[in-house]
Amino acid sequence: MFLNMMRVRVGLAVTGILLVGMYFLGGGFGSGKSVIQIEFGMWPTELEGVQVSIDDEVVGTLKRFGNSFRTGFEVDDGKHTVKLLHPEIPCKPARVTSGAGGRTVLLIADFSETYRDGTTKPIIVLDY
Repeated sequence: MFLNMMRVRVGLAVTGILLVGMYFLGGGFGSGKSVIQIEFGMWPTELEGVQVSIDDEVVGTLKRFGNSFRTGFEVDDGKHTVKLLHPEIPCKPARVTSGAGGRTVLLIADFSETYRDGTTKPIIVLDY
């Protein structure tokens, strides 16, 4: 009886060591990069599929994930300029600072109006 329990304990210990090793080989505590997430749930039909530019480089498009209208992009720590490249509506660039490996910056996409010569024009803004 004692011998059978010893085998079970050794098996559990070896399994635990293997799982911890696989966890650290798979990235462990994260990639050390920060994430910029853009929430576009207020205007999903207008903004889904729009390209995202970070530091003047297209990094992907806005897409839904299940019922969530939020897309994230990995970036290095530091200051970044984020904007949406809508084909018809201009976007006011957002300047954000990501930092300390793994921090998430959340931006919310919304529409605003600009006034020029007495007329209103829609513009996309990215707020915190």
